Amino acid sequence: MALLSSKVARKWGRRGLYAAGMLGCGYVGADYATDSSLTRSLRTLVAFGTIVCIYKLATPDTPEELSAMHSRVARIILDTCLKNEGLYIKLGQGLNSMSHVLPREYTETLKVLLDRAPPVPIEEVRKTIRAETGKEIEELFVRFDETPVASASIAQVHQAWLPPPADDGPSAEPQKVAVKVRKPCISTQSVWDLYMYSTIMTLIKLLFDLPTDWSKKTVCDALEREMDFTLEASNAKRFRRAFRDNPRLYIPRVYDAYTSTQLLVLEWIEGTKLNEVESVRAQYDEKRVLTTLFDAVGDMVFKHGFVHADPHAANVLVRPMPSTDSPPAPATVGPERAPVTTTTTPPSPSERHAREAHDPSDYQVVLIDFGLATPERVRFRYQYALLFVSLFTHDKESLRRVVHDWGINDAEMFASIQAQKPFEAIQAGSYGEVTRDEVIAMQQEAHERAKEALRDTRRIPKELIMVGRSLDILRGVNRLYGSPVNRINMFVQSAVECLGPMRNYDAVDAYLKRMQKIMEIRGCVTAIDMDHYQEYESVYDASADTVREEQEAAAAQIAAEDAQLGYQHSWPGPASGVYAWLDAVYRALMLRGLLFVLNALHVLTYTYNSLIASLLPSAAQKLQIANLEDRPGRLFGRKGWREEEEVAEAVLATG
Repeated sequence: MALLSSKVARKWGRRGLYAAGMLGCGYVGADYATDSSLTRSLRTLVAFGTIVCIYKLATPDTPEELSAMHSRVARIILDTCLKNEGLYIKLGQGLNSMSHVLPREYTETLKVLLDRAPPVPIEEVRKTIRAETGKEIEELFVRFDETPVASASIAQVHQAWLPPPADDGPSAEPQKVAVKVRKPCISTQSVWDLYMYSTIMTLIKLLFDLPTDWSKKTVCDALEREMDFTLEASNAKRFRRAFRDNPRLYIPRVYDAYTSTQLLVLEWIEGTKLNEVESVRAQYDEKRVLTTLFDAVGDMVFKHGFVHADPHAANVLVRPMPSTDSPPAPATVGPERAPVTTTTTPPSPSERHAREAHDPSDYQVVLIDFGLATPERVRFRYQYALLFVSLFTHDKESLRRVVHDWGINDAEMFASIQAQKPFEAIQAGSYGEVTRDEVIAMQQEAHERAKEALRDTRRIPKELIMVGRSLDILRGVNRLYGSPVNRINMFVQSAVECLGPMRNYDAVDAYLKRMQKIMEIRGCVTAIDMDHYQEYESVYDASADTVREEQEAAAAQIAAEDAQLGYQHSWPGPASGVYAWLDAVYRALMLRGLLFVLNALHVLTYTYNSLIASLLPSAAQKLQIANLEDRPGRLFGRKGWREEEEVAEAVLATG
């Protein structure tokens, strides 16, 4: 019997080894075929499980323990992103930009992802260019630098020179260009990465009972679109058209003849990246530079309805104002080229030295990297503008009604989100008398109220995700320079220009109803129901495109009709006659007065902090005060308004 048992054990042991070997070989083969996507996905699930256990089981008793817990989780996320690379770097960068929601430990830890994307070998670049164009590098370019000048999560950029157009004559010089090449493994890995992102969002919904579906598809669609360089080229050309009359802002030209899904060729721009703080300060007037950037983004949000969703400091260049703004036109065809030896040529140091001796106010801001861009509906643009303006005019009713239109029925919940900025309350001493049990009770209450408030997520504008991301990235850029610019005031002024004479919900609603009526007369498919436009899953859906086109056409008709009548707008105000005029004057004076006060306080705060940093650097952290432009609602102590102001701040940052 013992002998039989031994034989059976050996038999099943061999079978187990065979099965394990086959599974191992199958796993290795599948992992190889998917560019390590299986390993990366398993690593992600393990990291997510660890994070869930930490947050579910840990019970920090002090702020220090809570900070240590957040730091530990942030390091796990950072380690996973660095090992997985690819889209995980991009997702980590997205987390880093969410300083309005996530603890400070996250943003401090994850900021290294902004410049940590390893490049791929030149052989892989050659393969991609050959596959996209059918030609070798030497056939396309006079010269091509093998060392990339930048490497991001999805692609890397090389400097190259195109042959001059034939009609420029034999004395014409080669055209310097930036060649953006998509990394080869992204195509395979992105399918798995986006699936894992969707899986993680679903698990968060199940484990923490929080609504995550409303934003999931927009994020996935945005990342998919970022990998298609033909779409990025289209975005760049759209921004270029929008800002063609702004001499202070420049968008590089696109060379369509050399652009494909995995290859993008743009005009080369010599400039200083905005994240090179000391270099920018040495050459330019930083306040003017940031003002130009924020003005441009304000125009994107409230005027053009098309927003650059990734304006971080590495995607913004500053250069001296060129003497002429007419570089050679991009080629439209690609003639045969004689083979030329590929070289690796470092940038000339004399070019930077030649730029240093110029007037600091003589500058031009250049935007690059247009893969993440989001369009806006006319309706959202006006409501978003009203939200900004209502925050400063204390229009409590308009704030509530706009938020209600977006399917959010608990304004206090958004105030709680705003109050959870990392350690601001602790630094102010407001947590000193709160017990651990009270904090836990507040967290549980906020969790339940968040579920209730976001019950109807279909109505939340999908634009909030990317627009909120863009504005919060700009807040980080401003802080990088010590917040010399009152960005909130600038965005409010852009919102005022968007609204024209409209100052309250009734006026905006009357305009939107007029637009809706025009759409109904035209027989637009999206004019059946006023709420129908909100029922698409992603801001990039085809149905959303239809909505935008029909709303823009209706808005253009309103503008044309009003122009014929000799005035800007024709919507009714809150009343008629003298009362309407007095009400408009009162609201305009209140807005201008508040903006003036806020700007004065911001200037005083910035000046005080600068003096403290210069005179008492060792004590600066304790003596400096918070920049007032980051929390405008807190400046007004009127009872009954603080909550709504905090709500609006939180909504403006949502994304």
